[in-house]
Amino acid sequence: MRHRLRRSISAGAIAAALVLGGAVAAHATPTPNNGPEAGGTTVTVPEPAGVTFTSISAGSGHSLAISADGNTYAWGDNQHGQLGDGTSSNRYAPVLVQAPAGVTFTSIDGGGIHSLAIGSDGNTYAWGDNRYGQLGDGTSSNRYAPVLVQTPVGVTFTSISAGYYYSLAIGSDGNTYAWGDNSKGQLGDGTTTNRNVPALVQAPAGVTFTSVSAGYESSLALGSDGNTYAWGNNGSGLLGDGTTTNRNVPVLVQAPAGVTFTSVTTGLSASGAIGSDGNTYAWGPGSRGQLGNGTYNSSNVPVQVQAPAGVTFISLGAGSSHFVAIGSDGNTYAWGWNGNSYGQLGDGGVNLNSNVPILVLVPAGVNFTSISAGPNQALALGSDGNTYPDSKRKRNTS
Repeated sequence: MRHRLRRSISAGAIAAALVLGGAVAAHATPTPNNGPEAGGTTVTVPEPAGVTFTSISAGSGHSLAISADGNTYAWGDNQHGQLGDGTSSNRYAPVLVQAPAGVTFTSIDGGGIHSLAIGSDGNTYAWGDNRYGQLGDGTSSNRYAPVLVQTPVGVTFTSISAGYYYSLAIGSDGNTYAWGDNSKGQLGDGTTTNRNVPALVQAPAGVTFTSVSAGYESSLALGSDGNTYAWGNNGSGLLGDGTTTNRNVPVLVQAPAGVTFTSVTTGLSASGAIGSDGNTYAWGPGSRGQLGNGTYNSSNVPVQVQAPAGVTFISLGAGSSHFVAIGSDGNTYAWGWNGNSYGQLGDGGVNLNSNVPILVLVPAGVNFTSISAGPNQALALGSDGNTYPDSKRKRNTS
């Protein structure tokens, strides 16, 4: 992994756009370094007048939302066109994504510095950074408005997941496809060759993937056989197969005996899943407490997250080195990294890191009904109809 940061989003962008860190260069860990010095501040995304967001997705430095009026909006960093508004200007409030005439987007996902969407016409669209071919349009040219992904003949994509510099999709033919950066085998096609059009993921014989999650350089999938599979970068055991060996084809995640995973998510250095036993599991690096098991140890197989007594997690999102989850009690929880004074655990600055789940401070009388985690922040839909970041303004550490 290269660690050079191209640039960070400005303080104004973090304060007003409330997005997830800065635009990052190739293989750079998102590490925003600017922001207001107010801690524990709850803020809402300034939705356009008369518009309510019904679906959200947090990218690295930008956010996407589908509204009840059928339009798609975006805000935040736009250096590479990832907002899809036809410009490269940062936006500190939601602006319309330039969907093709007559098309509305029914599914969205924000990646590192690119975006994916499924259209009402059955096509898949992409925009933003394209240096590795992650837009899947057969080129390496950045796109400032949505362009067609070159899907295989006769295939439409029914599910999409945007990674940092690559993309995954499940096809109507039952196959899974991937395109973009493949330096760690994250495309799962048996090679480490980048692809600028969708290539087949080499699923095990007789297995189709029913859900996929694209992370930084590793991928997770639920299989039709009840197993969970992973491929790509296996640093500190991110793939959960009991090793730290990179894999360019899917391998079995070693789920606990008798447990199948019902949902999976992967981020920068965190992989997690909700199990059929009601427990939540995590694996990979643990130095920042992101495994949530009360230790700061890494694990190359899934370990149980220590959920609060009587609480199960019903929705889970992975950030950089942290997780955010909605609990069965209606509360939202987070654990892992809370560093660089950005408060990505949303606890108002009480903790630095936490190796067990802690409460996210939400507005009085509001529950979060949907969450989307990005590298250093989260985006949430509230029961009051508003959209929130989860108290991610920079803490005052002076």
